[in-house]
Amino acid sequence: MSLEYIIKFIFIFSSCGLISIGYFFDERLDFYGINLSTVISVFYSISAFLLLLQIKPIKFTRPKFVLYLFYLLVLISTPILWSHFGLNEYGIRKFITFSLLIVPISVIIIEVFTKKDTVFMMWVLFFVASLLLLLGIINVENVSSLRGGRMSVMGGGPIVFSRWLVIGSLILFLHPNVNKIYKYLFVPLFILFSLMAGSRGPIYSYAIIMIIYFVFTFRKNILKVLVLSLLALSVVFLIPVENNKNEYGNTSRVVMGTSIGGYARIDRIERSIKLIAVSPFGVGTGNWAMESNKFSLLSHRDKEYAHNIILELANESGILISIVFLILVVLLFMSAFEVIREKERYLSRIFFVLFFFMLLNALVSGDLMDDRFLFIFLSLYLSSVTLENNLEKQLTK
Repeated sequence: MSLEYIIKFIFIFSSCGLISIGYFFDERLDFYGINLSTVISVFYSISAFLLLLQIKPIKFTRPKFVLYLFYLLVLISTPILWSHFGLNEYGIRKFITFSLLIVPISVIIIEVFTKKDTVFMMWVLFFVASLLLLLGIINVENVSSLRGGRMSVMGGGPIVFSRWLVIGSLILFLHPNVNKIYKYLFVPLFILFSLMAGSRGPIYSYAIIMIIYFVFTFRKNILKVLVLSLLALSVVFLIPVENNKNEYGNTSRVVMGTSIGGYARIDRIERSIKLIAVSPFGVGTGNWAMESNKFSLLSHRDKEYAHNIILELANESGILISIVFLILVVLLFMSAFEVIREKERYLSRIFFVLFFFMLLNALVSGDLMDDRFLFIFLSLYLSSVTLENNLEKQLTK
């Protein structure tokens, strides 16, 4: 076992741990006087530093160039905007997560990872999703005592819990080497517990992805389509929608009516659009609430955000940076049309679908810290495509 392998092993586990936690420190993870998040952060910092030193001269593709340009613009513009608009604790926390967690992990995945590394990281993420599912099953009898009757575990929020389970279901469903019995058994289970979290964004995003997938693969996968559709319908009909909060988690939130949260998001969109007109070059990371409160009778705390990654970037980092991000998304979709049709490129297909799932989520919920999954799956996709292209070139020589 080589030293490089050990460093990558430590990096993958520690980075996945911090991706799960969302930050470098979490006071809830104290065990016998030792904070687990601090230990993970130390391992991550050392292994990430050593892997960054291994980066060779970078060969740019168009998506990679635009991604790195996006990272650079956010990193440079944030201190400049803070000097004019001020800063707060939430903004500092968000910037630290972006600059010291999202960007280094993304660059290491793209520049240093091998195919084995991407596969290993995928299964580590799947393990986390499976662990959360197991904890959800153990905790199912106590769901009525949770806030709003919405399923969550380990002190995390229901939206994050729901996203993790959908990620697990998509990896299981899309991987061609997983036994069909496991797919038919566990994919509906993942989705059932994701429904119990009562979060619309992950479920609606999952539904959109599955509809697109079935439209393009119906003839080839007609049996799989029918079986999984029947299982999904059985989940819907077996769960009563009107009185399900206590027994099954707040699943009615997903399938019934418009909530207060829906109206609040409309207010966020309106004030965000007004803020773009007033401050097109951005107001600084974390300052959305303070500056957008001027355009609404509803006052938000500093740690509130636009719940839309495009509007968040336009408001806090400037409209130019949001356009760069949109160009990146377009390039990724153009790349995907050429790549995901090829059967042997199943890894790229899985990572692109996971990126697409997180992109849909980022358009309706979460902030830049929550969107860390989006950039991780984006990076895994770019890494996978690059490695597959390099392999093809070697075979054709």
